Amino acid sequence: MARRQTGHSPCLTPTNRSPKPCLRFPIYAVTDKLKIFTSDAPEQMFLQTETVNGSKVAVSGERDGKAIVIRLADRNFLVVGYRANISWKDVGIEWPQAKSIHVEIVRWSVDHWTPDGEAENGVDDSNQTLELTLETPQAVLVSW
Repeated sequence: MARRQTGHSPCLTPTNRSPKPCLRFPIYAVTDKLKIFTSDAPEQMFLQTETVNGSKVAVSGERDGKAIVIRLADRNFLVVGYRANISWKDVGIEWPQAKSIHVEIVRWSVDHWTPDGEAENGVDDSNQTLELTLETPQAVLVSW
């Protein structure tokens, strides 16, 4: 029996048990692994600090900036947003461990993330802080 194409990836369903990496926002949405950062009013700047599954994340935004931060694993995050600055403070963000930090813009390609360039970021190893800047809408994978 042929399977009917529904126009969406089976990877997006929470019941999929595929070994392939999947984009599963609904699963993260019901946990503390996903936080949405946005201003309370249009055109208003904001600064929020939240704990995302045990990791402190600070986000500032301007001109209707927004960010969604998902903690995929211990030191692996997916950030989707625009006009926002995101920062993490962690003991792993210091020399020499800071050399292993990976920050890359990605796009979803059917069933996996495809690298699409480098994201604007900086490391302050004396304060153990990683900072990411999102000007235009983008998705960024961050790991260390």
